[in-house]
Amino acid sequence: MLLVPIGVLLAFPAAAASEYDVFGRPFNEDNMIPAGTQLCKPTEQVETAAVFVKGVKPLYPLGNLLDSKNGSATIRFRVNEDGSTTVIASETSGSSTARKWFGNHAVMAVGSWLFQPAQRAGAPVALECEVTFNFAIQR
Repeated sequence: MLLVPIGVLLAFPAAAASEYDVFGRPFNEDNMIPAGTQLCKPTEQVETAAVFVKGVKPLYPLGNLLDSKNGSATIRFRVNEDGSTTVIASETSGSSTARKWFGNHAVMAVGSWLFQPAQRAGAPVALECEVTFNFAIQR
């Protein structure tokens, strides 16, 4: 039996988790989507559209990379009144095994995004959006 002293477990700084995205990658420009990117076109009447603030690109699933699989995932999501996101639906394309992973990784990324919420009559409102990610191996 392996015993780990409690002090060792507490030695990791609490802020360290915020330095990594939902895929465990360190936050950096290569992983991030630039702030202000148009990711939610209003489908209903609003005074101010939702503005993208922060979020990561989905990670290409490693198993699919090894098998050279390509595909896409379309995610319908809601930008909530507080700017967080809630995934509503996921549609994928590609081979049957790849589709599951493309959808999962796209859902994980979108679920971590933050927006400045849309406004109607001067108050934040929830807004439904859709985004498509294409997963392809660049050679």
